[in-house]
Amino acid sequence: RSALERHPDIPPERLELDLDERIFEMDATGLEATLNELAARRIRLAIDDFGRGLSSIPRLRRYPVQAVKLDPALVRSEER
Repeated sequence: RSALERHPDIPPERLELDLDERIFEMDATGLEATLNELAARRIRLAIDDFGRGLSSIPRLRRYPVQAVKLDPALVRSEER
């Protein structure tokens, strides 16, 4: 919020916050409310390195996430 207030010429939808997937493994009090507030301000939310930890798609559905960035290890092909 303070970044947007300091830079009123930047539209909120141009701001994307990358969140480590580990944040979703915790059931932190207020996490869902905070993310919903950010999304209501039109700030994009993205999960970074998804697949590295224990997060699951059903758990992510609880949150207003617009992008999921996969852990490179999930898509890397290695010769055997």
